[in-house]
Amino acid sequence: MWSGMTQTHGFLVEVFRDAKAEVFVAKIQTSSPALIRQYIPGTPTPMMEFDDPEELRSEELIQLRELTKNRISGRCGRILQFIEN
Repeated sequence: MWSGMTQTHGFLVEVFRDAKAEVFVAKIQTSSPALIRQYIPGTPTPMMEFDDPEELRSEELIQLRELTKNRISGRCGRILQFIEN
């Protein structure tokens, strides 16, 4: 699992190996908005809402990581934080 944020969005990436296709897969979810909206006391805390996931595939995990970072940057702007869990 990878996660992080750009200037305008948060993102979560689920990474796994597809044994049948013999490739690594990254499912990218970006949040809209990036940060939780202003909290008003007495109201439920709003959670991030994720946009439709996007899937990338690659035979090499290192290449998939770079493809994923490039795709997130192109879609959401410069990556400020990238965490590999």
